[in-house]
Amino acid sequence: YQRRVRDLRRELSEDDRQQMDSLALLSAKPQIVVATVDEVSAADMGESNRHVKALQECGAEPIAVCAKLEHELSQLDDADMRAELVAEYGVKESSFERVLSAARDALSLATFFTVGPIETRAWLFQQGASARECAGIIHTDFAKKFCSCRSAQF
Repeated sequence: YQRRVRDLRRELSEDDRQQMDSLALLSAKPQIVVATVDEVSAADMGESNRHVKALQECGAEPIAVCAKLEHELSQLDDADMRAELVAEYGVKESSFERVLSAARDALSLATFFTVGPIETRAWLFQQGASARECAGIIHTDFAKKFCSCRSAQF
């Protein structure tokens, strides 16, 4: 299982880690596990599904997805109707949001926002990046001539 490879990686010297990285082992890549479940299992996020339980016993943290619900949600434009459908199925949120969050966590990504008079935009960056590196995501000139930034948490 991939966690074993990641745990082993921490114990290696820098030279051994570089050699291991050059192999591009799939088991060392970040992974998320998505399990397709029926409408009944969607309400408890797959806890009653035997396949989800088997994945958990193997050490995985599967995200239960009800494809039927997600398809129905994708067909709705009205946020109130989406919320009503989610409540009807007895789930707390769309699994789409949980999959996105898990992917961001697995890839160590975070988001920063830029706000201007015309638009507000979200930008992804690697966690641990400096403000200068983040400025370079917007435009390389911003990184070269970077002087300061203001940040706010919410």
